Parts: sequence; structure tokens; C-alpha cells
Amino acid sequence: MKLNVKKIACMALSFSMIASLAACSKKDDKKKDDDGESTGCVAATETLMDAVVSLNAKKIKKLEKELGVDGDAVADLQAIADNEFIAAVMEKASFEIDEDNVKEKKKTASVDVTVTLPDYEEAYDEAGDDIDDFKDAIDSQKEKKYQTVDVTVKFDVEDEEYTLSNFSDVCEAIYADMIATLDVDIDVKPTDTEPVVVPTDTEPTDTEPTDTQPTDTTPAPTTDDTTSSTTAGAKGSLRPVPGKKIDLTQDAFTAAVANADPDAAAGVMFMNQATDIQGYQTVCTGMAFSNSGLIYTYYEFDSEDSAKAYAEKCMAGIETIAVSYEKESDYNYCMYMYGDMSIVVYQSGVSMTTILASENTEEICEQVCSFAEGLFK
Repeated sequence: MKLNVKKIACMALSFSMIASLAACSKKDDKKKDDDGESTGCVAATETLMDAVVSLNAKKIKKLEKELGVDGDAVADLQAIADNEFIAAVMEKASFEIDEDNVKEKKKTASVDVTVTLPDYEEAYDEAGDDIDDFKDAIDSQKEKKYQTVDVTVKFDVEDEEYTLSNFSDVCEAIYADMIATLDVDIDVKPTDTEPVVVPTDTEPTDTEPTDTQPTDTTPAPTTDDTTSSTTAGAKGSLRPVPGKKIDLTQDAFTAAVANADPDAAAGVMFMNQATDIQGYQTVCTGMAFSNSGLIYTYYEFDSEDSAKAYAEKCMAGIETIAVSYEKESDYNYCMYMYGDMSIVVYQSGVSMTTILASENTEEICEQVCSFAEGLFK
């Protein structure tokens, strides 16, 4: 199977373009009615998570009718559900709603949810892309190895109704990293709508992935001899861009994206929340998508040691194929081509940024290099 970054990007944008997705009756002062049934935003959250976590086709279908979710978003979620690898993971998944901490204001409401699921990365490392072996690895995994994903389901409240405002964030938090890690090809349908643009000089609105676990798109490098021959047939090539020590911040990341693609920079989204990225803790993450299929990511880790360790993991074994490569005491930087992908990794202090492009056309290679150059201006 081949990682289709364009399709992943289209999926993320498709989810992000859908706002005000669902409505339900306004919650009264209690969370359950006289029959013990959940009410208000808790009931709506149960309907949402039943579909998103179980991936049951009937429950997914109910999202459009009962919660008013856009038909394209329903189709995208069904495409995810149809993948055997993802279905095998989610068959063992569960969720828990924190009903004791429902937060309600005059115009908004939110509720926290914890999703528990198998360690799919470990299972995939063990089984590879053989679906039967992967299912066996998932089935044999002990629950103590399971991982959790925390999401917050948010609603706008108006006229006695709850309107779901972050369907995209919930889906991306659970599935974006899984799609990239399992190297699956999801056939989602991009919409014809222009992407929602979040101005960089204002606070993001509902399109901000406030609880998103960002896609860890950086593949594990390798020194396989096939890399050079594959790269040689690419349509474009990267030029060396020397690195240097910089103060890598959200502003520096946004400026580098703008240097490569102003449209992508206009849609940069940041999330200030503790998130686990393959065992490393971050306190802030950011992401931007290029219309040409590039994914830009930004991480602030809880410590410089974590940032260095994760950067070195991304850089492992690529010295001989890197176009630009520098490992210093206070920063790590590399730019390389692997198969049909162009990749940049830069870490300075507690911060790290990456770029991943799924094709090596001249245009995309130019954007990759422009992004690296933008970092060191």
C-alpha cells in the first residue's frame, strides 16, 4: 500500500470546511432524563462518538439525518471505515464521556471524551502490511498497551439547540495519525468548496483543530539502496539549503510556510494542548496544507530532550541520501528525498518542524526548498 498524502490532505481539508454540522435539543439542568437516558450535548456526543469510534455503517449514516452532518463528511468517514486495517484497530476501541465536566456558557458548550484503542503502530511494526497478521497482532495485544486520544466535542448554543462545531477536529484527532502510520490509501472525496482561511493575524475560529492530534507524516527513513534509483526518476530535485541555529517559534514556522506558499500560510492552524506523538509529549502543535499536496507541521515538545530524540528518530539513517544534513549540539536539520517523497526536518530547542511532499515535481521541490530557506532568513 502507498501513502497518498494528497488524499489525506484532501480529507483533512474536507473535514475542516464543514462547520455548524449538527444540532440537537438543548440540555436541561440534568444530564439524563427521567428514564435514565442521556440528554442535551451528552446525548449528541454519544451519537457522534458511537459513529466515529465504532465505524458502524448504520451509525455513520445516522449522522447526516440525526446530527445534520454534511453528506461529503459522512462519505469520508465511511471511506475510513471501509479500510480493513483501520477497522481492525477500531473494533477494539472504546470511548468514555466525562459527563461530570460538561462546560456550558451562554453561547457554547463542550464535553471531553477519551478514546482508548490498541497501539496500532506497534501492531503494524510487528505485522507489516499483511492484513491477517495485523489483525492477529491487534487481537493478541494486551489492553495495558492500549493508547488513549483525548478530544473535546464542542457545540454552539442558540435557540434551544446545540450545533456541533468541530467534527473535523474529532475525526482528525482519532484518524489522521492512524492513516499515516498504517500507510493506508483512503479514497475520500474532496469537496469543490474553497478551504476555510484562518487569518494569521487573528485568533482562529471553529476551523482551528483545538483538540487535534496532528498527523505524524514523517516516515521512518531507511538506507535501502532502492532509494537512490527511485529518486533519480523523479520529475524534480531538491537543491541544498544549509541550515543554521534559529529561534524556532510559531511565527518562524508561519513565515517559512508563507515563503513557500502564502495560501497555505493563511490557513496555518495551531493547537495548544498536551498531545502524545509516538511516545513523545508536545504542548503545542501546528499544521498547514498546500494546494499542491504538501503537509507542513510544527511541534513544541515538553523538553529539549524530547524534541532532539524525536528529530533524531526522523533523521535516522539518511546521512548518505540527504541533500542537506547537519547535526549540531543545539539543532538538527536535514532535507532529503525518499522514493516519491521530499522531506525536511528541523529541530531547535523544544521546537521542531517538518514538511512532507508526496510528489517530486519541479513546483513541489521548489516549495520544499523555499520552506527551508524561509526558516533560515
